[in-house]
Amino acid sequence: MAGINYNVMTVMNVGAIVNGLTLSKDQNNPTPIGHGNIWMVSDDPRGWSWPNNDYGNITLNAQPGDNISFYASSTSDNSDYSVFVYKLTGGGPVLNPSDVNVVTLTGAAQGQAPTGAPAKNVPQSFVSCDVKVSQHGTAQNFWIWVAVYQTGSDGETQNLLGYVYWDPTVNAQ
Repeated sequence: MAGINYNVMTVMNVGAIVNGLTLSKDQNNPTPIGHGNIWMVSDDPRGWSWPNNDYGNITLNAQPGDNISFYASSTSDNSDYSVFVYKLTGGGPVLNPSDVNVVTLTGAAQGQAPTGAPAKNVPQSFVSCDVKVSQHGTAQNFWIWVAVYQTGSDGETQNLLGYVYWDPTVNAQ
């Protein structure tokens, strides 16, 4: 059964999420977080929505055979805080998570001061985790695992703050 490929981008207000939390530094035991300060959007060509105005959940018009790539970014575009999805778990029998994918472009476009354009081409990697939709329904016990980094006092190096995860509801209609 041939499906289509599309993306889900999660934007996280990391400063608000981690405020008052001590994050686990064990990637196998992340700190659970709620849905606040998380926004999930998609380029699903069949359409998508937020159930009950809960932006940390997403309803997709996914069909069996579709492949969905999950990405994450911070509200600072991964500059002050940096995040990336490193694991997806659960979701069966609706979703079948796979491993991490890293794509590196040797000439990714990056804006330059003072006007932003023209862009400079630089090496940049993009991280995603993918799922294959196996049937219609609501993915049960589906968890998105995210690594969280913060720019250090040197203003140059991003250091591990810890690992978090949350349980979005993903509906495949």
